[in-house]
Amino acid sequence: MKTNSILSAVLVISHISIMLWYYLHSDGWQIENYALSSFWFFGISFLLIGTHMYLASSEKYQPIQLKISRFHAIFILILGTIYAFHYSGLVTTNNKEKLMAICISILLIILVFIVSACRHGFFNKIKQR
Repeated sequence: MKTNSILSAVLVISHISIMLWYYLHSDGWQIENYALSSFWFFGISFLLIGTHMYLASSEKYQPIQLKISRFHAIFILILGTIYAFHYSGLVTTNNKEKLMAICISILLIILVFIVSACRHGFFNKIKQR
């Protein structure tokens, strides 16, 4: 694995971890600590997203980095969907419901990637080595 692939994986895991940590707090914590919560949700998260997008746009990427980028894009899409529904008034959610939606969607994304890897014979290549 190249350094960019490892760094991409670390950035994605860091972004997901920050979002999960953010949603573990109550709604009241975010109101009481507005500056701190905004720093983590917007500042650090967008730095991680931007850095990952820069690495993923490199001319020298590996196929695993493409998979990591797709996973991250789907994760960001899910975050955006949750917020679009929440702020449009269609679905009113609290942090625990957002956390559950994110955890369930992450599990579903991982399941889809595992099924895709099985279909393309990824696990067969590992056994042959």
